[in-house]
Amino acid sequence: MDSVLSSVLSIILSIIITWIFSEKYKFKKQIDGQFINNKVFSYDDINAFNDIEVKYKNTPINQLYLTSIALWNSGSDAIRKEDFINSNLLKVQVGKGSLLLCSDILKISNEDCNFQINISEDKKSAYILFDHLNKKDGLCFNILHSSKDIPIISGNFIGFEKELQIQNLTNRTIFYKQVISLLTATSITIIYLLINFYKYNLNSPIELLIKIFTIVAIYYIFSKLFVRPKRKLPKVLRYKNSPFLQRN
Repeated sequence: MDSVLSSVLSIILSIIITWIFSEKYKFKKQIDGQFINNKVFSYDDINAFNDIEVKYKNTPINQLYLTSIALWNSGSDAIRKEDFINSNLLKVQVGKGSLLLCSDILKISNEDCNFQINISEDKKSAYILFDHLNKKDGLCFNILHSSKDIPIISGNFIGFEKELQIQNLTNRTIFYKQVISLLTATSITIIYLLINFYKYNLNSPIELLIKIFTIVAIYYIFSKLFVRPKRKLPKVLRYKNSPFLQRN
């Protein structure tokens, strides 16, 4: 009975590891991002002073927000401009009633990427253009907009059914996910230890060393499989006084 249980558990474990490795290392296109939204001023700020009026090209602006955005290729495959559907390119969109006023590129990973940010005529979106993005290539940029809502970044790869919706991977979120991943790896290791504890021969140093090595190997494999440090902001996009290096 014990041998049958061990065989079944080994088969299940092998299937899980094979599936995770195939998902982890297959070629795929993925863009990750971090956003930080900061208020420049709001209606209440300027309303306290009767003589102050803020306008953008003769249009009154009651509030202004600065959003810092970092985007990078977190997948294992290169991304080219031809990979996006022409009618749904990678873009930043602001909410209803808001205007996207201007943008400013702060940091790029590679000059050869040829990054450009083109704001639409209606001031509702800005298109992020580039020639190609190799792994970990990306950019950091600011946008000024007239609403407190964090802009939405989206696009659509050719051949993908779902539209790309880039989530905000804050440093705090990444930290919590890594803690959960390490706890998962630890739990799996403990379960393996408990299941096989009765088989240990503590009087045999060689067998004991083999068991210890096996336990360490299992923990190492699962910690590497579950933890995804590549989704952190790449070093090439880090710069002095960068807001993305702060715990948020």
